Amino acid sequence: MKQLSIILALLSLPLVGRLVSTYTYAGEPVEWGYYNGDRTNLYVTGVQNQTKYNVAIKIPGDGALEGAKITGLRIPIYQKSSITKINGWIATKLAVTMKYVVQQSITWKDLPDGYQKSPDKLYYDLTFEEPYEIPSTGCYVGYQFEVNSSSCTPLILDYQNYNADGAFVTQQGYWDTTVGKTLGVSVMKAMVEVKNMSNVAASFEKLNNIVTVADREYNFDYTVISNGDEAVTNIEYTVDVNGQKDTRTANVSINAGLQQTGIVNVNIKAPKEAKYYDVKMNITKVNGKDNSEIETVTVSEYKNLGREVERNTLVEEFTGTSCPNCPRGITGMEQLKETYGDRFVGVAIHQYSNKDVMYLQNYRVHNMTAAPKALIDGKVQLDPYYGSSGAVRGILNDFKTYMNIDAHAEVALQAYWTSSKKDSVKVIAKVEGMTDGYYSIAYALTVDGLHGTTTEWAQQNNFYNISPLDSYLAVWCSGGKYAQALCYPEFNDVLIASSYNIYNQNTASELGNLTYGVAKSNEYTMPLPSATDRASLRSQVDANNDKIYAVAIVFDRDGKIAQAKKVNVQDVIPVSIESLDTRNMITPGVIYNLAGQIVDESYKGIVIVNGKKMIRK
Repeated sequence: MKQLSIILALLSLPLVGRLVSTYTYAGEPVEWGYYNGDRTNLYVTGVQNQTKYNVAIKIPGDGALEGAKITGLRIPIYQKSSITKINGWIATKLAVTMKYVVQQSITWKDLPDGYQKSPDKLYYDLTFEEPYEIPSTGCYVGYQFEVNSSSCTPLILDYQNYNADGAFVTQQGYWDTTVGKTLGVSVMKAMVEVKNMSNVAASFEKLNNIVTVADREYNFDYTVISNGDEAVTNIEYTVDVNGQKDTRTANVSINAGLQQTGIVNVNIKAPKEAKYYDVKMNITKVNGKDNSEIETVTVSEYKNLGREVERNTLVEEFTGTSCPNCPRGITGMEQLKETYGDRFVGVAIHQYSNKDVMYLQNYRVHNMTAAPKALIDGKVQLDPYYGSSGAVRGILNDFKTYMNIDAHAEVALQAYWTSSKKDSVKVIAKVEGMTDGYYSIAYALTVDGLHGTTTEWAQQNNFYNISPLDSYLAVWCSGGKYAQALCYPEFNDVLIASSYNIYNQNTASELGNLTYGVAKSNEYTMPLPSATDRASLRSQVDANNDKIYAVAIVFDRDGKIAQAKKVNVQDVIPVSIESLDTRNMITPGVIYNLAGQIVDESYKGIVIVNGKKMIRK
């Protein structure tokens, strides 16, 4: 079985309400963890299978926790009825075969009902028989359990708070070390006895994935973490934005104790240059006293865009003809296309079963195994119809949220048949990064209108014998057009080729380092499915070759999707790359040369201004 990084599926069931610590700190154990209790963006996640889980967080052994002892754990429970064989533990390292320095089982009947039934009963408090002193190198604490239900999603994460040490998960021994920095931190807490708690000790928590636009002002809420035994009312701090430093003060309300938090609003003026830059801050005084945790820290790396660009949003749907619940995913994708038009870049990945007539292995790793599922801009997995809210067509609101985020690149795209045989497609892209940096690009072909009448084209349908759920899904339900256990719908956005090989490696040439204001060209050729090996699929593709689309996906240096673009394949072959339509890459009033570079008023020759070519003499 694949590692959890491959099989975790974010199910987007929101947990409502805040968890507030009620502990005292005068010599009593205090909470320590990565979830601060003040955030409402909690989600449950996991694979819907009967399986085993092991969940951990890392506890440092320095700073406020130097010489501290772990006395127990606060273990989050979501669905008690689906959990068995649970225990808490401490270990000095994570390994395939774990060696625990402390391990203590929990009696199932003692567990609370869990957050799903009782929001005030999220945690089970486990007290270890003997306290464990944290070594200077730190240690790991965690809990393991078994799930006896195929519908249970037992892991609770704060997806707005990211820390590489904040969540580690395994099912088969190989620990996924990416959960905390990609999906969010665990809400698990350790209970610790602190050896020497300072009167005042505070620091800023790092903000991740901050994006600004050049030369604009922003106000960001930074979390201040206090580890002192004195409540915090005000702080003095320094801010260094790209080498420009100043000292500021702020009032804040933070309780005494470990990992207590408050919010400070910080004004940031973005630099003029389109590049990555750091914001460094430190807290010098707390309540007028010298801060015992003073240190200069890089609290954020900002990505500064040269200008605002509309984002086309990629939705990758994990689906298959043998998936009986996937008809609602088909409807969700249709609704996205109807509502958002060209801003919607859909790719239906038929990988639920390799027996699917539309199956294609050659595509990027998407970490979806449960179907139906949709991945929006490579960031969050949701139900492709209900979305995160569970509402009718809830996916539309989720899509809009991501669509309204500025794109980090601008793409002009053209695709055409390489010959009159129409058996392969050449794609040409021009890409301008909105920030100086490294970029890569991948390609795919999709097709609309596939509709077969033989059994290999039959879609399993769980909705056929139930009353219509709503007007949009009614077509699949009793009395609807496709109200059969095996029906024959039209398949759209079907992935039929890509620049990825069977090992999920992208074979398109990389864009490399891009400079803002300079567009770079890239091209790739993709064949259609084999007419010999995939005759049934190829026959349908050929019958709908006027509905074949080329997709370009641009990634930034961190592998995140910067922009996506989708265009219909054309018969016309351009004379050269220069003929590629660049109107989508024009900023009003800005002067470009034919290479896509921004030039000034003194430039002589052919230029493009507001989308029109002219000669400057």
